[in-house]
Amino acid sequence: MEDCEPLFYLRAAASEDILRLAELYNSNLDFLKSHLGTDRVTADFIQKELNEMAGAGFQSCVLTDSKSGQIIALCDYRLGEETYLSLLMLDGGRKGKGLGRRAYGYLEEIFRRDGARRVRIDVVDGYAGNVVGFWEKQGFLFQEYLVLNWDGHPMRARVMKKELMG
Repeated sequence: MEDCEPLFYLRAAASEDILRLAELYNSNLDFLKSHLGTDRVTADFIQKELNEMAGAGFQSCVLTDSKSGQIIALCDYRLGEETYLSLLMLDGGRKGKGLGRRAYGYLEEIFRRDGARRVRIDVVDGYAGNVVGFWEKQGFLFQEYLVLNWDGHPMRARVMKKELMG
């Protein structure tokens, strides 16, 4: 019989999480180099990001391990009929174990419950190790290319969407 306890809990990111969120970002070196042109972010950067995302109508949240309470991922999203998942970042040390797939599945359940009919993501694809394949496996389809500019660092991204049924 399978344990029914969820793997994750979702909660709003809080000021006491900032140092852990910086660690989480810094555990994803390829992401930092390709998205921000750096190999390290600071707590000040995280605070600025949280403020900017809130100002743009996004919820910045953390996924915590249901047993340990440790933050294992962060996400930024804006709910709506088309929910925009701006960021889902797993602790770099936990990749390759199926947690990313399960974390997204958990978020998708929340999005469905809250009335989303589709989910949009923008996936930067101009670097080795990009996550386009991951999102395709989750059922996302390519729509178009666009140029994102994050903290003064322009990059090409694929707009990908997934229709949510029922």
